[in-house]
Amino acid sequence: MPYCGQCGVEISTPFCTNCGTQSTVEGPEPPQQRPAPTEEPAPRSDAGTAPAAQPAIEYGFHRTPFQVVLLDFVTFGVYTFFWWGYCKRLSERRLGMRISSRWTYLLLFVPLLNLFVFFEGFSLIGSRPRESGVFPSVPFSLTAVPLVIVSLLWRLPDPYWMVSIMSSIFLGAMHVDFNRAEMIDYPKLRRPRLSIWEWVMVVLGGGVVILSFIGTQVDVRPEASYFIPLLAVVVVVTLILYGVYSKRLRYADDESVRP
Repeated sequence: MPYCGQCGVEISTPFCTNCGTQSTVEGPEPPQQRPAPTEEPAPRSDAGTAPAAQPAIEYGFHRTPFQVVLLDFVTFGVYTFFWWGYCKRLSERRLGMRISSRWTYLLLFVPLLNLFVFFEGFSLIGSRPRESGVFPSVPFSLTAVPLVIVSLLWRLPDPYWMVSIMSSIFLGAMHVDFNRAEMIDYPKLRRPRLSIWEWVMVVLGGGVVILSFIGTQVDVRPEASYFIPLLAVVVVVTLILYGVYSKRLRYADDESVRP
C-alpha cells in the first residue's frame, strides 16, 4: 500500500485524505533492520573466578612466653640480646620507621653507651604492642631496669652469681604483651614450634645449666647450701607458670577454636 510522502498516511488517491496535500505516491518503506545484538559475556560465578592474590603476610616473632623464658634460661640470658635485636627490627617495620642496621648492635659493646642503646630499644619495642591496641601495665623501658640489674649479678661469688639467671622472668613479662600484639595482628596464627636449632640450644644449654647447679651445690659453703635448691625451685615454678599461661593461649590450630 502506498503512503503519503508528507505525513506518511496510507493513501489510495493522488490527494492525501489526511493533510490534503498532493503527494507523490511512494511504495511501502522497507522494514528497518535492527542491529544484531552484541553478545555479552555471561557473568562468571565466584566459584569459577580465579582467587585474588593475597597480600604477603609480614613475618613476626611467633614464640610463646614459655618458649622465650625457656630459651633465655638455657642460654644464661644471652637469648635476651637476640630477642631485643629481633623485636626491635620488627617494631621499626611495624611502626613504619627506618630499619636499623645490624651494625648498630655493635654499640652494645661500648660501655655506658650500651645502656642508652639498650633502654632506647626496649622503649621502641614497647611501642609496638600499643600500635595493636595492647597497652602494657608497666612500660618496657622500666621493666628492663630489673632485667639489667639481675643480669649483672653474675659478678657475685659462688653460688650467688646464679641468681642472674632469673632475669628471664622480666623478659618473659615483656614478651607476654608483645605476643598478645602478634596474636591480634595474625588471627590465623598457628601455635609456634621451636626450630631444630632452638631444640639444640634447649638440650645442650639445659644440660649446662643442670651441671652448673650440681657443680655449684657440691662446692658451696655449708652456710649457703640452701641457696641452689631454693633457686632451682624458683626456676621450675617460673617455667610452670609461664607454661600454663602459654598453654591457655588460643591459636588457630587448637581444637578449642576450630569451627
